[in-house]
Amino acid sequence: MAKTVDVVVIGYGCAGGFAAIEAHDAGAEVLLAEKMPHFGGLTMLCSGFMRVATDAAGAADYLRATSG
Repeated sequence: MAKTVDVVVIGYGCAGGFAAIEAHDAGAEVLLAEKMPHFGGLTMLCSGFMRVATDAAGAADYLRATSG
């Protein structure tokens, strides 16, 4: 069965969750899709803290290791 929505958000991490909420609050019908059995994405791995990378190559290595 096909469903038509205004916005599709892929990934229910912190950014995806906020994007879905903002789109909904602006009046859009939103579909939020997550591949994992739980929400959180990398936000869960960082325990809610924000990290700022000073080494782009190191940051890319970290994301590859934690995101598969």
